[in-house]
This record gives sequence, structure tokens and C-alpha cells, in this order.
Amino acid sequence: MKIVLMGGGQYAGLIYSWFSEMHEFVGFIDDFHANAYVSDRYNLPYLGNTSNLRKLYEKCENVVIAVGSNGDMTPRRKYIKLFEDEGYNFPTLIHPTAKVSRHSSVGEGCVIHLDAIVNPASIISSFCVISNQAMVSHDVVLGSNIFLAPKTTINGGVQIESDTFIGTSSVIIPRVRVGSNCIVGACACVTKNVPDHMTVVGNPARPLIK
Repeated sequence: MKIVLMGGGQYAGLIYSWFSEMHEFVGFIDDFHANAYVSDRYNLPYLGNTSNLRKLYEKCENVVIAVGSNGDMTPRRKYIKLFEDEGYNFPTLIHPTAKVSRHSSVGEGCVIHLDAIVNPASIISSFCVISNQAMVSHDVVLGSNIFLAPKTTINGGVQIESDTFIGTSSVIIPRVRVGSNCIVGACACVTKNVPDHMTVVGNPARPLIK
């Protein structure tokens, strides 16, 4: 499959490195850098910026949102909307070493990385990222555009609403709800429900006081 990457940074390079043997990446789109990480590291050609999406669609109609996150999921959501409006397709990429139960469902535009696990009866909505060695247990529901950083553990019955970031090595205990537009800090242990638009850190996780 021919694919365009939205984004040319290090996260885009990670996607290219892991999936280029399975798919043909024809280039990248970037609003800030024509000479970006993927062009320097992998010689991936720059195709233009998002002002030219209609013309770029003629070259390739499949796009992967290759914009990482440090917690703020707004840029990813913005690009999802731009490409949706132009009618692009959003292939789902699942690394061969990932274990995804046939009794779970995975939406369009998701990226499931090396050694990730998705257990039975879980619902992974569109545009989610499940990073290396992250584990989604049984009966979990992930909303759209959720980013699970490496080695996160999402236990059974958890519900996470859209546009939320879960930090590296964090743990969500069973049957907890994490709201939309939240950030869970690295190594946090979430033992209680988290309201929308809240950042929590620590073990047990508590609201971040700025």
C-alpha cells in the first residue's frame, strides 16, 4: 500500500522504520519543515504542506497521522480533521509482533507498535496509538485519538475518552474511567476516575497542581 506520512519528525521516522518493509511510504507532509528528520535520516521526500492537500491527494490518497504527542493531542486532532475533509483514507498499521485479539476491534487510522497487546472484547476507536509494549486488557474502550506511550498498562474494563494522552509506564487499574482531553503522567498509577481536561501524576495519581 502506498502511504503518505503527515509529519516529518522523529515519531514519523519511527513509523517509517517499523512499517516500511510492509508498505511504500511515498513521502511526507509537514507544515513547518521541508527538510525534516525523515528526509535527513531516511531520504523520504517532502511533498508539501497542508495547504496543498487536494493536489497531493492525486498522488496518494492514504495518510497516516505521524504526529507524536507530549501530552497535547490538539495538533493530531487538527490534522485528522483536515485530511477527513479532503476525503483521504486512513489505513491502520499493526506491527507483526503485536498481539491483537480477533475478538477485539480496531478503528481506522490506528498505529499499533512493536510487542503491543490488545486483549479480547476491547474496542480501540479511530486514530489511536498503542506504543511499544503497551498492554490493553479485556473489555477496554478507548475513544478516538488516544496516545498510549510505551509500556502503559490499561487494565480490564477501563474506559478512556477521546483526545487523551497516557504517559510511559503508567497503569490504569480495572474499571476506571479517564475523561477526554486528559494527561496521565509517566509512571502514574490511576486508581480513581479522572474528570475531563485534567492532568494527573504520581502513585496514586493525583491532579497536577501548577
